[in-house]
Amino acid sequence: MTPLGWAARHGHTVVVTEILKHPETEVNKTDPDGRSPLSWAAGNGHTAIVNALLKRSDINPGLIDNDGKTPLVWASSNGHTDIVIALLKRNDVDSGLIDIDGKTPLIWASYNGNEEVVKLLLLRNAANPDHPDNYGRTPLLIAAGRGNVAVVRLLLGSHAVNPNFPDPYGKSALYCAAEGGHEEVVRLLLEHEDVDPALPDRRGITPLAVAAEEGKEGVVALIIANRRKNVHPNLSDSGGEAPIHHAAGRGHITIVRLLLEAGVDPDNPDSYGRTPLWRAAFWGWTEVVKMLLQHANINPNPYDMEGRSALHWAAMRGRVDLVRILLGSDLVNADSLCLTGRTPLLYAAMFNHREVIEILLGRDDVDPNWRDLAGRTPLSYAAERGTEGVVRLLVNRGARKDNTADISGKTPVMYARMRGLGGLIEFLSNRPLGYQEFRELCNPWIAQSETRDENLVNFIFYGA
Repeated sequence: MTPLGWAARHGHTVVVTEILKHPETEVNKTDPDGRSPLSWAAGNGHTAIVNALLKRSDINPGLIDNDGKTPLVWASSNGHTDIVIALLKRNDVDSGLIDIDGKTPLIWASYNGNEEVVKLLLLRNAANPDHPDNYGRTPLLIAAGRGNVAVVRLLLGSHAVNPNFPDPYGKSALYCAAEGGHEEVVRLLLEHEDVDPALPDRRGITPLAVAAEEGKEGVVALIIANRRKNVHPNLSDSGGEAPIHHAAGRGHITIVRLLLEAGVDPDNPDSYGRTPLWRAAFWGWTEVVKMLLQHANINPNPYDMEGRSALHWAAMRGRVDLVRILLGSDLVNADSLCLTGRTPLLYAAMFNHREVIEILLGRDDVDPNWRDLAGRTPLSYAAERGTEGVVRLLVNRGARKDNTADISGKTPVMYARMRGLGGLIEFLSNRPLGYQEFRELCNPWIAQSETRDENLVNFIFYGA
């Protein structure tokens, strides 16, 4: 870097002025990054130095550095309005030049929300205001996504700007603003007669749906309230999910309420049969479940493609409060079967959720002896888990200790033996174990040995 370059970079105006007094000074000499003194001064906002350099007749204001950026690009990207004005007054500055990222000065100014620079560049009309960068983002897409209201207003005033231009993912300016929760930008775009409020991205997700998913309550309210537009609150994406699916699955109760008030179908299944109620139950959003259950048109027994209901999932995950809420509805089937023949009680026993088991066994419509397609009962799963308290609870509430084998030939006692639980074996067998029998049956290595080889027994216990 030359002394002039160093002084220009660091804003030493007096030093630059002294160096420029010498006509032989090379004002366009660049450093290893390809940046000239003017590039550094413009990028760092040193207006006095820029003006001094521009007075030289031999200055080249359009030099491109190794990143493809000119002094104008640097000034635009860093929001130095006075320097942009000074550069745009010249006829030898290309305001439409593109850097290595495909970004024009207008794109950089839109990114930074620099209203004055955007206005100047649009008035100069030298660059295509709808030109996308290498990532497919136009100035409007960038400004909308960053919530730069004034810039969005300026760009929408240009007839050369397409307000529905999508990025490579199909996201429009309204989608980007909705996703970011930029309410003022959303309002501005919705007021524009050419903006399509229901334009989906490549996955079929609309601006309303993404706002619902991200919990942007204000944006959801704006889009729903904009009756002048062709808004479809029930429109589903490629997975069959409507905005209410996204809101219910994320636990956004206020948005769920807004959508219900807008008249959306609360019982609409997605491509996998999952309703908003199912989604809320799956993720454990109790308040959302409570709200949906109060709706007149709700099915309280939604099933997914595997036949598992909201109650199945609540029981499987041990969500006690959710189980209580679901069972509070008279229409919920407490003993429903999934495709594998399992009831909510079977899942609760399988995953050792004692409180859920107690709640389910407190009902008259739950069968404690039901066998799934594998021939297993709640007692069988509890014995495999090895929780004696749960096993005793099941037996006390009506589970039979008949030790009938499942389709793999195993009984609850055999599952207890596999865990080496002597007390549980005695309880299920209805007899005490002798000392030797207890040692053999309670050793998992021996209990799981299908051969019951006497030599193996002796080796484990006696080392011979």
